[in-house]
Amino acid sequence: MPFESALAILRDKNNDIHLDIDITGDVNDPKFDLTDAINQALTGALRRASVSYLKFYFQPFDTLNTVAGLAGKAVRLKLDPVPFSAGTASPTSETQEYLMKVGKLLQERGDLRLKLCGKAVPKDRLEEEAARALAARRAEAAKDYFAGSFGVASDRLFVCDPEVEMEPEAIPRVELIM
Repeated sequence: MPFESALAILRDKNNDIHLDIDITGDVNDPKFDLTDAINQALTGALRRASVSYLKFYFQPFDTLNTVAGLAGKAVRLKLDPVPFSAGTASPTSETQEYLMKVGKLLQERGDLRLKLCGKAVPKDRLEEEAARALAARRAEAAKDYFAGSFGVASDRLFVCDPEVEMEPEAIPRVELIM
């Protein structure tokens, strides 16, 4: 997760962040570097606090998966995808409450950015080129929803290249990645 996104998630209404940071190590060891210890502790605390906040925020939805994130590598947060009706660029009616939660989060946290990745699947019953176009329309529909309904600036919403997934049981969707 980009540092700025983690900070945006953690700031309260007064723009303050409160973290408990544990630092361990032997300060008498010549290899001990307080700067490195603080950076590692801060990075871990930011990651854990951000993930915890988002899990709490999206209750009762089980929407959060961390992707990547070992040994200081960037962590991306992948929310549950937005399912679409087969062959259409319209989300299913059951997703309205979830879309509203994501939209409100983006509205409340003005520094967050969201990547929208449209997927077409065999259930769409389209040729490759038409399926890619449908996947692109799905991502654009999600982007338009967040921009239009919640006033999220379009420069905070990024549309991925459309993809056609070939697994027979795959669900038509837009994946949401922070």
